[in-house]
Amino acid sequence: MFGLLLCAAGLGVLAGLQVEDEAQALWGLAVFGFGMGIALPAAVDAILMVSAARQAGAGSAVADVGMQVGGALGIAVSGSVIATFYRDDLPKTAQLPGEAGEAVRESLAGASVVAQQLGGDTGRRVLEAAQQSFVDGFAPTLIIAVGVAVAGALATAFILPRARIADGDGIGQAETAVVHNSTDAPAAS
Repeated sequence: MFGLLLCAAGLGVLAGLQVEDEAQALWGLAVFGFGMGIALPAAVDAILMVSAARQAGAGSAVADVGMQVGGALGIAVSGSVIATFYRDDLPKTAQLPGEAGEAVRESLAGASVVAQQLGGDTGRRVLEAAQQSFVDGFAPTLIIAVGVAVAGALATAFILPRARIADGDGIGQAETAVVHNSTDAPAAS
C-alpha cells in the first residue's frame, strides 16, 4: 500500500510539471520509481502467497503477464489521452496550413521538425506552443493515474487483509506448504 501511495505522490508531482521544470521532473520520477520499487515486489509476493508451493511458477507467470499487459494498456491509454489533449490544446500560434500544420498537430516530434524548418521567431513560437501543449496534456492523464494508484492502495488496504484472514490463519497457501513440508523433513544429524 505504501508503495502505491508513493507512486501516486510522484505522479501528482509530475502532474504539475511545466516545460522548464527539470528538477520537478526528476523529483517526481524519483518518488514514483521508489514507490514502484516497493509496490512491485509486494504485488508479486501477494500473488505467490495465494499460490500452492508446487504452482509458484504459474503464480510468477501470472504476475509477469499482469505487469506486462497492465503496463502496455496503461501506456496505450495514457498516450492516447496525452495526444488528444495535445491536439485540442494547441494554440493558434502553432497551427499552420498544409502539411506543416498536420505535422505540428500530429506530434511534438513533428512540431520540432517544422519549427527547425521555419527557423527564427516563428519556429521558436511554434515549438514553444507545441511543447506547452504536450506538457499540458500530461496533467489530466497523470491525475487519472494518481486515482488508479490510490484506488489500488485502498484495495490493497481493505481487500488483501480480509483475504488473508479468510484463509484461516493469515498465512498464504505457499507459506503453509513450506511450513508443513519443513516439519516432515528428516532431521539432519
